[in-house]
Amino acid sequence: MIKFNLKNKHFWQVFSLTVITVSNLLITPVLSAENLILKIGPLQRSLPVADLTEFAENGEISETLAPYTPLLTPQIQQLLKAKLKIDPDIGDVFIEELSRTSLGKSLLEKIITAIPGSSVEVLQAAISLAVREGNELSVVNILKAYPEENITLDLTKIVGIALQVNGSHLQSQMINPILDRTLKKEINPHNLPALNPALSEQMQIFQRTLNLKDDTRNRQIVVDIYSADQTQKPLVIMSHGFSADRQFLRYVAVHLASHGFTVASVEHPGSNINVFRDPHSGFDLSQLLPASEFLDRPQDITFVLDQLTELNQNHETLKGKLNTEKVAIIGHSFGGYTALAVAGGKLDISQLREYCDNLRFFGKSPADWLQCAAKDLPENNLNFKDERIKSAIALNPIVGKIFGETGLENVTIPTLILASGDDSITPSIQHQLRPFDHLNGEKYLIVALGATHLSVTDHRYSEDAMRESNITNEVIDSETDNLKEVMKGLSLALVSELNEEENIYKPFLSADYIQNLSNDKIKLRFTTEIPESLKNWLNSFTVNSYQ
Repeated sequence: MIKFNLKNKHFWQVFSLTVITVSNLLITPVLSAENLILKIGPLQRSLPVADLTEFAENGEISETLAPYTPLLTPQIQQLLKAKLKIDPDIGDVFIEELSRTSLGKSLLEKIITAIPGSSVEVLQAAISLAVREGNELSVVNILKAYPEENITLDLTKIVGIALQVNGSHLQSQMINPILDRTLKKEINPHNLPALNPALSEQMQIFQRTLNLKDDTRNRQIVVDIYSADQTQKPLVIMSHGFSADRQFLRYVAVHLASHGFTVASVEHPGSNINVFRDPHSGFDLSQLLPASEFLDRPQDITFVLDQLTELNQNHETLKGKLNTEKVAIIGHSFGGYTALAVAGGKLDISQLREYCDNLRFFGKSPADWLQCAAKDLPENNLNFKDERIKSAIALNPIVGKIFGETGLENVTIPTLILASGDDSITPSIQHQLRPFDHLNGEKYLIVALGATHLSVTDHRYSEDAMRESNITNEVIDSETDNLKEVMKGLSLALVSELNEEENIYKPFLSADYIQNLSNDKIKLRFTTEIPESLKNWLNSFTVNSYQ
């Protein structure tokens, strides 16, 4: 039984988190136009909404709010004032998409269970009216729009709802129908060459494992090398995600090796599968993911390239097969961050720190808070660019605020980013769509609607603690065959650009190839630029207190 005790510290912590989540996710219509009645079990207490509105606007705590003083912090005031800007031209569509997505519809229905006597229609009507009158959503304007005089909020139920909500994921799911419509193109697969870039050549592939020791940083780095018997083509280097291993894209490595490319798949010792096997890590973010790992990972890539340069001169079997002057990098998740860092992205720790210091972890995705492990780095504007990296593929990368607003403008090499529509680990808006828009030079965006964070990886061989947990509901294995086919074709097309000879696979970097491989489970979309209409949608998800 939960006791309504204003002196109970645990109650205030839970209640505070509830209010934060409610504010963040714009479910504040649970407050009435006149009175808010807080209910916990059989107990309830009434609050004048006008007094709460006065606190939100100028910080004044009235006599009726005085018992709630432990809750009414400056941070709560900021949350109550937070506004979600809605472009006036898409306001009605915004509401329609909110109720159309499975996650949005489910959330609205869950909220109603915590508001006795209300309905989904009333909740939608309040949000719609608030948008039409002010082109923005906030606690204050939804309060004014809610059509009930007195309304009850069941805190016991709303806490349960809050514990299940990933706000960043909700926003990304809401934009999926817009991505589908906006990026869909009229295609003609007959425009493509009579080739299949996803087919492997009939070559014998050799796999070797190297154990490299960086004495300077005291890091033991294991690297798997995939190569054919005869090859002098550019090198491909791979970087896995957090809590994964070096076999995360083995199917792509074997495919590229069959076409004559040597592939080096790196295992990062500070953020591989072993982090969850360490009994001392627990849930302490600084222990689970040290800030230094944001420095060590790109340095791992540079160190490995230095070592492979030496081996190319004198190794018995690898001599002449390691073209480290022309390198393509492929990274997934945290490896996507790594790829963008060595491709030229500059870290902006001061902006990241500002974001993280104001971050409400409740309601955020794992990547939103994982990036904050780097906020205590003393350096700023860090640059790990390696000139040997000539192209990059970042699959479901962790980006967020780690590069600030301008750091990715320094990425000028050909770069491909994959975003998955149902990715709850690195939701697409903050971690792929906005970052893609900041890239300079030749760039490609692939959106896999229906795919999840791990859909692109090779689960026949790799280990991934996230896959084994109950954190996510992953779409994997045969359900993602079309996405894996695309990844083989696209990776070959992009890395082949580094060859001196004409790239016969270049035409496959197109909607004609990618969209043609869509199916009912995973729809595939392609673009080289974010359309202005889509930018309006991305901007509509800008909440002033989030940025």
